[in-house]
Amino acid sequence: MLQLCDSTRTTPRRLVGLSFLIATLLFSVPLGGPVPVPGLDPSWRLAMNTFEDLQFGRDILFTYGPWGFLDHPMITDRSMFAVALLARVCVITALWVVSTRSLTRVWPLWVAAPVTTAFVVLVSASELSALTVAITAQYVLFHALDPKISERPRTGLIRVACLGALAAVVIQVKFSNGIALCALTALAVLTTTRLGGLRRFVTVGASAAGGFVAMMCVAWLARGQSLSHLGAWVRGSLDLTSGYPEAMGFEFPDAPARPYVVAVLLGLLVLAAAVPGLRHLPRRLQVGVLLVLGVAGGFAFKSAFTRHDPIHEVVYFVILISLFVGIVGTSRWGSWLAATGAALTAASLVAALTDPIGILTGPDPAGAADRWRTDLDVLTSAEHQTDRLEAARAAMIASHQLPPSLLEKVQDKPVSIEPSEASTAWAYGLDWRPAPVFQLYSAYTPALDGLNAAAMREAPARQRVLRHAAVPIDGRNPLWDSPRYQLALSCHYRVTHAEGIWTLLAKSRNRCGTPESSGESHVSAGTPVEVPVPPAGHLQLVRFTPDPPSASVHLGRALVKPFTHMFVTADGVPYQLSRESSPSGVLVTYPAVAQGVHAPLDIRTLVFSESGTLEFVSIPTE
Repeated sequence: MLQLCDSTRTTPRRLVGLSFLIATLLFSVPLGGPVPVPGLDPSWRLAMNTFEDLQFGRDILFTYGPWGFLDHPMITDRSMFAVALLARVCVITALWVVSTRSLTRVWPLWVAAPVTTAFVVLVSASELSALTVAITAQYVLFHALDPKISERPRTGLIRVACLGALAAVVIQVKFSNGIALCALTALAVLTTTRLGGLRRFVTVGASAAGGFVAMMCVAWLARGQSLSHLGAWVRGSLDLTSGYPEAMGFEFPDAPARPYVVAVLLGLLVLAAAVPGLRHLPRRLQVGVLLVLGVAGGFAFKSAFTRHDPIHEVVYFVILISLFVGIVGTSRWGSWLAATGAALTAASLVAALTDPIGILTGPDPAGAADRWRTDLDVLTSAEHQTDRLEAARAAMIASHQLPPSLLEKVQDKPVSIEPSEASTAWAYGLDWRPAPVFQLYSAYTPALDGLNAAAMREAPARQRVLRHAAVPIDGRNPLWDSPRYQLALSCHYRVTHAEGIWTLLAKSRNRCGTPESSGESHVSAGTPVEVPVPPAGHLQLVRFTPDPPSASVHLGRALVKPFTHMFVTADGVPYQLSRESSPSGVLVTYPAVAQGVHAPLDIRTLVFSESGTLEFVSIPTE
């Protein structure tokens, strides 16, 4: 492997490379034995590690797939934790090897190896699937930039088949990252076909597709999933991916503009670095290089800035710097590109040590020994793992405070937990049977919302729903997340117990009658709308369909991100509302019915931040 990084292949230089690779692994691989903790994000991460007999596509849908635990491993299962550590070793090694190989096209190994080690250690705290995108982008770019690489036809076929197989695994870790790898694999096919004509193109494309399909099935089955649910999972995941920017896009309050400026400058730097090398390439490879930069850069920007905070920003800089490393290796020592690369390396080191703007944050190198010790204790001692999990369980129970009287009513029944704290099921050993999109804020398209609603309507009579009071995210109204699901609860469930922050719902007969529409009308942005008073005992929905955006706005949202979001002011309180889910109808009136699943609700005035079509629908209840 190290021969790829050293053209002279002398033993001393190989030892230099091996030493830096080992140092990189020692600092970057250990996780420190993560344990379950309460909280919004820790809850879904725990679910990815403990879904057990649930089937993706039928029982559960999320932005992560059946291999999602590789991005966020926990010690809940020792074998899965060992697989996650092994995957980290492979990904960190691959990133180091690919980056060092890129740099040593011109740079000496004794310079390239420490630079690569610094880069990899700095970015190693990122999700494994994001690092894999960075590796693949740099690898495809490396081959596209160097047409002089001697490659046998069979080698090219194997290479793209492996990339296709890798995309199949990553798409089952995090779907959006897997889609990026699929696009990069297609670009690898484009750059590989320089070895032949149309027949070669078809052959290489078939090799990539074959690797993808074969590994897709193998990886899916290896996680105990049924192939009969694979299609439903893909359709649902496409909905999750396409709807995410609109529904989950958020600019955190007081988010600095500086990351945007740095992002643009870094993007221009990468493009400027690539342009000189294009002059000597055939037209097809020129197009291939630009497409790699566009696909990888566009994916990185949307991943980092759609939900804009320091945690997500990291993805952009990891991928763009990885691309820059791949390009800077083509520069001669002493050139402006090499000097810029050295300056960027120094700036990255300073950023990692001081973290002044939160761009690059890697694991604490000084704590690597403790993390290794903890990981090894978990892997070698079942008793140590049990002790840590029991302590985590006790802490979570103390945090959740589920009353014993309520716990007694759900211990032998299937239970869904809303709106987000699925970790309750693990803490108390409950039979977790959630709505498919189990984090309700994620059911942001009509199709996903419909899946949740159907699952609750068609659930067995023994189904229970545990609801806890939670702080709304992003200034949203919890009753308006997954609105069809909320209507299904309103009509088919009743409250059986309430204590503290917890409420228990049980399946019951349908209490709702035939919906009655007041007709549609068009309203302008900012115009107050009086909510009509429905007949006694009726609940009422408002369906709002915003006017279609202009072509330029629609394209901008698709290629970059939605820079503005829709808000609805209800009786003077503003809430963010998804343009995708608002036409389904959100509750504005809920009567004081016996054992109703919601507190009485009576919104009198609505103001929409956008123009659109409005319809009020009332539904009689018993």
